Amino acid sequence: MVLQKAVLKCFPFFLLVSLFVYACGGSAIKSPAKWDKETGAILATAELFFASMEQKNYPEIWENLSRESKNRIIIDIYDKCRQLPQSSCAKAVITSDFNEGGIIAKTYWDNFLANFNPSLVTEQSVWSMGKIGAQEAEIVITYRGASRSAILRMFKEDGEWKVGFEESFRPLRLILKG
Repeated sequence: MVLQKAVLKCFPFFLLVSLFVYACGGSAIKSPAKWDKETGAILATAELFFASMEQKNYPEIWENLSRESKNRIIIDIYDKCRQLPQSSCAKAVITSDFNEGGIIAKTYWDNFLANFNPSLVTEQSVWSMGKIGAQEAEIVITYRGASRSAILRMFKEDGEWKVGFEESFRPLRLILKG
């Protein structure tokens, strides 16, 4: 229960990301006639990430996050948990719960998805590739008719592409949090 309260304290971030994607903004991927294998792997991981959100497959969401995103989420929940009276928090417990899609993960992602509609990204946005490097890449996501795009950062870890969700959206959260 204490950890659930800590997760709920992260709620403003969920609203922020939702508003960012809606304002700035898959299935609507702009693709050149020929993609290389690496580009296909980058886009497939990002699509799987958002499809997992739509399906509420929390272990799959977690599996496709970068190490930094996972660490940041765990630290945020841990820090909020420690602020609550009579709390006993452990990062290992939080990590294990997210790996298994337990109650902490369910609380976190349910609250996130209550304020963020992943179909805005998968069905109502156009995707194109930005910069692609050996270990980092960018996907440019433009919500239908938006004048600005969101940049989703991707990172290659242990030979697989992972979604840098926190790396993409945390700077905005920190600026608006002030």
